[in-house]
Amino acid sequence: MSIGQGETTVSPLQLATAYSAMLNGGTLWKPTLGWAVVDGKGKVVRKITPASSKVPVSRTVLDYIANQLRFTDDHSVSGALAFDGAPYKTQIGGKTGTAEVFGKQDTSWLASWGPVSQSGKARFVVVGMVEQAGTGSSAAAPMVRKVYDGLLGVGRPAVLAGSQPQTALPKIAPQNQVSTAPPPSRSSKSPSSSKSSSKSPPSRAPSPTSGGVSPPDVVPTHGAGRLR
Repeated sequence: MSIGQGETTVSPLQLATAYSAMLNGGTLWKPTLGWAVVDGKGKVVRKITPASSKVPVSRTVLDYIANQLRFTDDHSVSGALAFDGAPYKTQIGGKTGTAEVFGKQDTSWLASWGPVSQSGKARFVVVGMVEQAGTGSSAAAPMVRKVYDGLLGVGRPAVLAGSQPQTALPKIAPQNQVSTAPPPSRSSKSPSSSKSSSKSPPSRAPSPTSGGVSPPDVVPTHGAGRLR
């Protein structure tokens, strides 16, 4: 479970998908940002289904690794010290990493998951990385704890309703129409034209070349996104 030793390179997102596979029984999901394509009337045009594959490791081995990395009241697991005093500490698991980059200070990592329910399912996977910050327990772990505090509403309102990830596509209300103002009426005779034979050029709406932008008839609506 070493992270970033020697020539091994990995991004936080890649590590998050790997740990998700460990926790869900071996399914490796391809990350996606979009959940569906929704039109201006709130109708789902197309759902986005991420591709997946299976890792060649048995569920028994994956569960064993996850159980060995669960935080306890002591500090037997690296990174647990940063979660002392957190009400959810024993529901979290994780692995620190101190990535070595030649010529630079160590990069701090913590890959974590939780809270873990009684059935063994983890609600979130959170990976933190701080470049040239030292060991994983000294920099990344305290940062990841702040993320869990926000997700679970510890000392502040939770950033997610019910501290639960979204499990269904939200309902999208139809987008309102944007109406354009009617053009001003023009009088056939104006005081200025009766006194002068010169004709002023008719007023025109600003063109794109002059910096004006005409409003669209309908404002596009974007669907909700999720990341597996």
